[in-house]
Amino acid sequence: MKTLLVLLTLMIVSFAFAQTCTEGERLFDHELLATEPVCIPENPERVIVGWTFNITALLRADVPLVGLLDQEFNIEQFPNWEAELSAIPDMGRPLNLETMLGLEPDLIITSELFVEDVQLFNAIAPTVVFQRIGTHTWRQEAEVIFDAAGELGAYNDLMTELDNRIAELSGLLGGATEQELSVVNVRPGRILLYTQYSPGGIVIDELGFARPEVQLLPVTPEEFNSNRDAYPNLGSAYTREVSLELVDQAAGDFILVFGSFTGNEEAQAYLDEVTTNPLWQSLDAVQEGNIYVSSVNFAGGDIGNAHAMLDELAAAFGVADELSPNPYTAKEAISGQ
Repeated sequence: MKTLLVLLTLMIVSFAFAQTCTEGERLFDHELLATEPVCIPENPERVIVGWTFNITALLRADVPLVGLLDQEFNIEQFPNWEAELSAIPDMGRPLNLETMLGLEPDLIITSELFVEDVQLFNAIAPTVVFQRIGTHTWRQEAEVIFDAAGELGAYNDLMTELDNRIAELSGLLGGATEQELSVVNVRPGRILLYTQYSPGGIVIDELGFARPEVQLLPVTPEEFNSNRDAYPNLGSAYTREVSLELVDQAAGDFILVFGSFTGNEEAQAYLDEVTTNPLWQSLDAVQEGNIYVSSVNFAGGDIGNAHAMLDELAAAFGVADELSPNPYTAKEAISGQ
């Protein structure tokens, strides 16, 4: 018994020691953290974010970014931020450890998707690795990044700003939200119907729109992923793919079509093929002109991108001039205080 007590005491002391950070550091933990709690700088000064989304939001919060991921994609999504984004080195895929080392970061934040051995990253700088559950948890993913960067207050302000603009647009739309809004992604050779758990689907749900039943996942994403065989007609919790012969399943009172059509001849050509198909032309929404085509990405989990979705939906329903300006177009800073 005495030996057992000694061992338990040693374990408790060891655990307490492991949870102690040095001066200027704090012990970071979060429900999405993929590792044990980690000591990170209280006020990081050189941050690498190895993640595609929310880079512009981090810039609005004045997070001192020295490295990012998917620079070209972010510039495409936020062209008016090109100067700021171009000035931050891209870490590449997979994340280039040598490049990161040369940038001398004091904090690295990334997803478990890009980390095989966290010790290699920790040898460069303290590293926060978060879990990637799915696009329906994009808000929580943003939270863990901002929290690790020491800007949780800015995250809360940014989300309040987004929620206020959602509420504003919902009021402007009024009875239009009683319509069933169909969300269709067209890409070369593929037609995808987006569910209520996709980022765009979440925003549309928050605005109060009804959705076609075929685009509603009958269970939560977690339940779907634990029993995929029970839903053979669904490709994922976020999308349902249909063939051109079944394009009539895209029916809704109003149809929002999105894709990378700007400057992409292949995508534009397939969009033309879809929209000239007799089955598509037979849809009531198409015949009544209740259709809007957008090049904004309704599939990405990004704060700034969510504002762009609101802009497109406001334009689709004729209230764009009444909606308050998009802060990511104006590039307004946010204090986080």
